[in-house]
Amino acid sequence: SNGVEALRTALNRAYEVREMRWWYMCRLESIAYVLVGAVALLVAAFLVVLGPLIWATAVRIVPWLAPFGWIVLFARVAAASVVIVIALTVVYLFLPAGRRRFIDVLPGIVVTLVLWLVGGTLFGAYLASFAQNYVNTYAGLASGMVALVFLYYSAAIFVFGGELNAAIWRASGRIV
Repeated sequence: SNGVEALRTALNRAYEVREMRWWYMCRLESIAYVLVGAVALLVAAFLVVLGPLIWATAVRIVPWLAPFGWIVLFARVAAASVVIVIALTVVYLFLPAGRRRFIDVLPGIVVTLVLWLVGGTLFGAYLASFAQNYVNTYAGLASGMVALVFLYYSAAIFVFGGELNAAIWRASGRIV
């Protein structure tokens, strides 16, 4: 929940708003976001990041699956996109102080989604090619390192989406 509170602080600073809710309500809300976000990130990580590795293994075992690679890629990315858009919409609308309309946070959601999908796909391709390097370097901690790197770049992209929303609001002369 400290990570969610850090994201809340980053969005509040980007939107130049002050948190007026009770600290314990924010903390309870953060715990709920952790639970919902964990499920969303696991689904996204499984579909986008680990998908290429799982698909490569499946094709090695069952070679006749190879022609269906583009269909599987599309299905993985579409499913991950739906999960991420729902999660991003909820978080961008309700995590920071104040209330915004969906149209106000839509640019940040779109940019965050695109950057997550591109970054996740590239990271998944990297893992598919160099997974043994992680195992050799980190041994039993390899999966933990992969998760930490994934969460780190996910948070950076999320904050960038919030900053983009705030920059668009400022440029259009609207009050954040």
